Amino acid sequence: MRIKQLAAAGAAAGLVALGGAAAAQAAASGDVSVQPGTVAPGGQVSVFGLSCTASTGTATSPAFSAPIALSMLSNSTGGVGTVSSSAKPGTWPVTVTCGNKTLTGSITVVAAVTTPTGAAKTGDGAAMIGGNGAATTGAALAAGGLGLGALAVFRRRQGRQHG
Repeated sequence: MRIKQLAAAGAAAGLVALGGAAAAQAAASGDVSVQPGTVAPGGQVSVFGLSCTASTGTATSPAFSAPIALSMLSNSTGGVGTVSSSAKPGTWPVTVTCGNKTLTGSITVVAAVTTPTGAAKTGDGAAMIGGNGAATTGAALAAGGLGLGALAVFRRRQGRQHG
């Protein structure tokens, strides 16, 4: 839990440091800021009740996997939570309750991006030469034999010159 509070505090500090620019990039409507404003299912978000003066609160949304506990961070009430892995793409409402205030905002969920896993099934490389694996091995052995023969001839000639 301490890590989540530190992450939310860092996000709040960034929001304060960047002022209006960060607020413009976040999904902010009313007095709620959600960062990032656009997220894929399973992603993490920071939620801030910008006009909350209470030291604690709760953020809820149909897109969240669970309610997000908020605490006082850098002059605003905020916290970190997770968007449900089954959240459908679209714009979802976010409600922040702190003290006797109820604030509203929104978050946009985008389609999840799938990343391929595992190695490509490409074979043993024999097709590059146009033959099969046995022919490739035979060609490699023949080339090695020619190399050794050339080395023997070269060393024999050097031995006659110095002898």
